[in-house]
Amino acid sequence: MSDVWLMCLLIGSLFFLVGSYVGWRQQRPAQALLLLMGAAFLLRLTMIGLDPFLHDWDERYHALVARNLMDAPLRPMLRAIPALPYNYKAWCCNHVWLHKQPLFLWQMALAMKVFGTNVVALRLPSALLARQSLALSDLSHCPTDLPRL
Repeated sequence: MSDVWLMCLLIGSLFFLVGSYVGWRQQRPAQALLLLMGAAFLLRLTMIGLDPFLHDWDERYHALVARNLMDAPLRPMLRAIPALPYNYKAWCCNHVWLHKQPLFLWQMALAMKVFGTNVVALRLPSALLARQSLALSDLSHCPTDLPRL
């Protein structure tokens, strides 16, 4: 990302953060939570823009599996064309990648299918789920007189 976009994301997250604080001070918890979720999302996008490279171990492998899931959604493969036959005893050396549950890999594959194969699309599901975790943590702290979902 360019420096202009990163500055816009930082300034936008600052406005969301100030708005969240004002909403909290005015006893508007729903408004404060929504603005805080917006600030968290913009900050995560900023961090994605600041680190444009995939990390050496996990992230590169998961990106490759997610890219292969774009073509075959039910086969999490590290290598699309296997060099050796599948060996169920050697879990570390197979072309089928079962080190991670497939839901998050499917989310990464969907984001790359929609937004293109790039680092931002790869990390977008993580940013969205981090934003949603704020709402879940707020639900766990509801007063007891409010109905629970």
